Amino acid sequence: MDLEFIDWQPVNEADAVMLDGYARNSPGVPVDDRFAFVAVDDLSVNVKSLDIFGGNPDITEDSRQVLQQMMDGWPWNRSVYARGIERILQAGAKLVALDIEFPDPGPGDDELAAVIARHPGRILLASAMTLSKVEQSGQFFEFRAPSDTILPDREENDPRVALVNVWPDEDGVVRAIRYRVNVAQLNNYPASLWSDFPDNISLSTRMAEALGARVPDDYAMHRFRYSHRATESEFRARPFYQLFVPRFWAKNFSGGEALRGKVVILGASAERLKDFHNTPLGRMHGSEVHLHQANSLLHNLFITEPPLWGRIGFIALAGIFGWLPRLALRRPVFQLSVFILIGVGWYYAGQVLFNRAGFALPITLPFAALFLVGLDGLTGTFAYELKLSRQVRGAFERYVGEGVVSELLNQPKDYLEALGGVTREVTILFSDLRNFTRATASLDAHTLVTQLNEYFTAMVDCVFQHGGTLDKFMGDAVMAVWGNVRSVSARDDATKAARCAVAMREAAARLNARWREEGRVQFELGIGLNHGPVVVGNIGAPSRMDFTVIGDAVNNAWRLQERSKFHPGDILVSKSVAELIAPELPSQSLGEIELAGGTLDYYRIGIPVAATADPSI
Repeated sequence: MDLEFIDWQPVNEADAVMLDGYARNSPGVPVDDRFAFVAVDDLSVNVKSLDIFGGNPDITEDSRQVLQQMMDGWPWNRSVYARGIERILQAGAKLVALDIEFPDPGPGDDELAAVIARHPGRILLASAMTLSKVEQSGQFFEFRAPSDTILPDREENDPRVALVNVWPDEDGVVRAIRYRVNVAQLNNYPASLWSDFPDNISLSTRMAEALGARVPDDYAMHRFRYSHRATESEFRARPFYQLFVPRFWAKNFSGGEALRGKVVILGASAERLKDFHNTPLGRMHGSEVHLHQANSLLHNLFITEPPLWGRIGFIALAGIFGWLPRLALRRPVFQLSVFILIGVGWYYAGQVLFNRAGFALPITLPFAALFLVGLDGLTGTFAYELKLSRQVRGAFERYVGEGVVSELLNQPKDYLEALGGVTREVTILFSDLRNFTRATASLDAHTLVTQLNEYFTAMVDCVFQHGGTLDKFMGDAVMAVWGNVRSVSARDDATKAARCAVAMREAAARLNARWREEGRVQFELGIGLNHGPVVVGNIGAPSRMDFTVIGDAVNNAWRLQERSKFHPGDILVSKSVAELIAPELPSQSLGEIELAGGTLDYYRIGIPVAATADPSI
C-alpha cells in the first residue's frame, strides 16, 4: 500500500500551519531566567543621535572611548564588542554567546582576541553554513568560520565556535532546531562519508549545554515550542549601549546583577541589520529565536509528532467519527450538525493536547477523512431521503392528487398526527356500479378487467382533481374522503366532494356513450355523500395496516349510495352535506332512511353550471 501521501509535503505544511495557530493560542511554556539578551538595537547603532555625554556626565573615560567608537559609525570597531563582552563577564555572566559573525579580518580584532584568551570557555563565537555557487554541481554548503585574526588557534569541533544558522521550513517559518550539522549531510553525501567531516554544534545547543542540558547526538530536525505569545516576549532585550552608561547600567542591569550567572546572547535587533525570521508567533530577532531554542533544549519543550502508524490510526479514527452520525441519525440536518461538532471538537482537542503535552494531533488528513466520509454519508442520506420521498410521493399519489402530496411532504405534521388516530369531521363519498354483477356473467375476464380499469381511472381522476383522498376500492365501488388529511373548512370539504360526485356522473355518462358505440356493456352509477365525525388513522393488524376512516358517518354514506338504487341518475347526500353546500349547489329533500337508532334525512343535488368534468376522459 502506497503511504507516501501521509508524508506528502503539502500535507506537512498544512499541519504546520495548524500547529502555528495552536502556538499562538497557547498560554506559553516556562522561560528559564538564566538566559539574558543584550541587543545591538536601533538606539545602539544610532547612539550619536542621543545626548549621551551631555545627559550623563558621570560616564567614565573608558566608557566614553567605547561610546565614541560607536558614534564613529557602523560597522563598529571590534574593540567595541570586546569591551562589551568584558563588561558582561565582569558582571558575573556564565557565558557570552556572540550572535554576530566576524568571518573576515577587521579593526579591533586583536583586542577581541585578547578578551577571548582571557576568558577561556566563557565566550562563543558565531560561525555559519553558507551556500556557494559551483558551475557544474549547482549549490552546496560550506562552513564559514570566525576570522583567524580573532581565533588564530581554532581547531575542528572547537567548543568556542557555534553555528548561528536557523533552519526554516519550506514556507520560510522557523519551527525546528538542529542540534548539530555536518556539511556532508547538508550536501547530501552518502552517510558513510559523514564521519570524514567535523560536526558543527548550533549556538542554542551550546547555550543550553552551558546550563547543564543533555543534548542527543543526532542530525535530525526537532520541532520545538516557543516560550511565549507573540506580543508577550519573555526574553527582554537590553540595549548594548546601556552597558556603558552608569544610570542605565544601574537601572536596567541592576549594576550587573541582572547578568550574574546567566548565559547572555549578544546579538542584533536593529532594523538595518535585518536579522529577523518568521516564526509561528510572528517576526522575531534571530537572537530571540536562539533563546527560544535553547530554552526548549534546557527544559525538553518539544512538540511530539506521532509515528507513521499513529497518523494512520488517527486518519482511521476520523473516518469512524465521520460514519457515526450516519449510523445514529437519519435526518441530514442532524447529521451535518453532529459532523460539524466532531470537526470542531477534533480541532480543539488538538489545541488541548498541544497546550498540555506538546502533542501534535494530525489535522489535515484526519479532517480530509472526516470530510470525505461525512460527505459520503450525507450524500448517501440525501440520496436515501430523495428516494424515500419519491417512493412516498408515488405511494401517496395513488391515493391523493399531486397538490395534496406536495402539501403533505412540505407540512407533514397533520398527516403524522392522523397516522396515530384522531377524530375529525370529514365528507365521505361512495360510488358503485349498479348492474356490475349481472354484467360479469356475460363478459370474459380480459374484457371485464379492461372496462373496469377504464372506469376506475376516470373515477380516481375526478377524486384527485377535486382534492380528495382515495380511501379504497371495494369490488366495483369507490370510497373517497375529504378532510381526513387536509381541510380548509367543512364547507370546502363538502363542496369539493359534491363537485367530484357531479364530475364522476358526467365522466360515467361519457364512458357509457363510448362503450355503446363500441358495442360494449354500459353501467349505471350510484353515488352517496355524508359529512360527520370519524376516526382517522392506520387501522388493521401489525402485519397489514390501512390508512382509512371508520365510524357511523362512513356507514351512513354507504347507505345513501345504496338508496340511490331507487333514484337512478341522482346524487344522494345527507342533510349535513346539503346544508354545507347550499350556497353553491341546490338540493331537494327526498325523505328519510330508517335506521336502528333513528332516521337519516337525505337529499338529491342538481347539476350546477360550474360543475364540469375532465374533457379528456
